[in-house]
Amino acid sequence: MQVGRATPWTEVELDRIEARLCYRFADRDLLRRALTHSSTGLMGNDDLARLGDRVHAVWVARRAYHLGASAHDLTILLGLAGRGPAQERLLLELELGGEVYVGRAMLFGPDVVTKDMASTAFEAIVAAIEL
Repeated sequence: MQVGRATPWTEVELDRIEARLCYRFADRDLLRRALTHSSTGLMGNDDLARLGDRVHAVWVARRAYHLGASAHDLTILLGLAGRGPAQERLLLELELGGEVYVGRAMLFGPDVVTKDMASTAFEAIVAAIEL
């Protein structure tokens, strides 16, 4: 995994993050919150991630349905859409693992942004986009 960041983002950094996501947020506070881990002492991304988990499943199901997936295939795809390696991989492919804002105490160990933290951040970003 990657080391997270110890400071909030500048507007230029948020522009860069939005460019990676190919999405412009009307409310950048949602993006900031989606990338903030609870270890910062600020409102973290956990509640957004809960919503994002469900939204992501709907997005996957909708796309699969429009592609003609069978009920069996939809069941399998929805099982894969839950939190785990797929979300972590997507966050890292977007090169956003290092953008997760973590508390300073967490910055001293290796692999600061764990797989679970990356999955949570991805799901929170999905919710932020949906909102």
